[in-house]
Amino acid sequence: MDALTLAGALERRGVETIPHLTTRDSNLIACRRCFWRMDIGGVRNVLAITGDPPSLGSYPETSGVYEVDSIGLVKVMSRLNQGTTGGEESWRRY
Repeated sequence: MDALTLAGALERRGVETIPHLTTRDSNLIACRRCFWRMDIGGVRNVLAITGDPPSLGSYPETSGVYEVDSIGLVKVMSRLNQGTTGGEESWRRY
């Protein structure tokens, strides 16, 4: 079970949660899926992190997917909370 699913289940039972979302190895489509799951589960708080670069692990030649960092993730969530999606082009600015 991932953090958002567990957080949604706990939120529905009245427990306030703060799951973490990492943007490492997530493209914008994956971020959108997280936002949808947050909305369905009632999750209101998140800890947004960029994540460690994969080169710090056992395979230093690997690279990560970073279409958006943690600051960009917070900006996107803020725009969505305001009711503005702005389309794919505006997401790319982050």
